[in-house]
Amino acid sequence: MKVKRISLCTCTVIWHIRSEQQ
Repeated sequence: MKVKRISLCTCTVIWHIRSEQQ
């Protein structure tokens, strides 16, 4: 469960970074 939560957090962070780069 913890791993899934961390994965989701990382996905959100990456999504934000990609959105800012564009």
